[in-house]
Amino acid sequence: MKNIGLLKKMTSQALYYYYKLSGIANKKVMVKSVKSEVSFNHISLPQREFSALSKSGKMMASGKVMLGRFQEYKYHYCILNGTIVLPLYRRRKLASKLVKARILFCRKEGFEVLIVAVEASNTPSLKMLSACGFTFPDKEQWTPWMCKEAQLYKEQDMLIGQIILRDVK
Repeated sequence: MKNIGLLKKMTSQALYYYYKLSGIANKKVMVKSVKSEVSFNHISLPQREFSALSKSGKMMASGKVMLGRFQEYKYHYCILNGTIVLPLYRRRKLASKLVKARILFCRKEGFEVLIVAVEASNTPSLKMLSACGFTFPDKEQWTPWMCKEAQLYKEQDMLIGQIILRDVK
């Protein structure tokens, strides 16, 4: 069993360095988005699924943006969630490209705020999101909808980040 795990790790590392050194890693990436829905408290909310695709159409990374879940806040915010980069394609800034595509989408759609929940221990994600413009205010500075979103992650030590997309009324 140990040999299989070691072989997988060595193969993954060899492919990673092949892509990095061959220049394939720097090629253009197409970002595709598709409408879908997610159910929350028996309500269907729209969401948009984004995928980073290679030239051959193979999915390398994905992520979603969904409408804020609490109607009392007039759905003026969106939630960034589910960013996944397949292991073979990591360290190519695909997550950043997907986050920037989702920020642009939310701006064009006229939303005021985009928020994201991240585990406090996930340093790479926090760095990447900060580089994309997200700020992570202290809990005392959270808006009411940020507090309600955080309550959905009951036992996890989460940080809620935000990016202001346009002036809040």
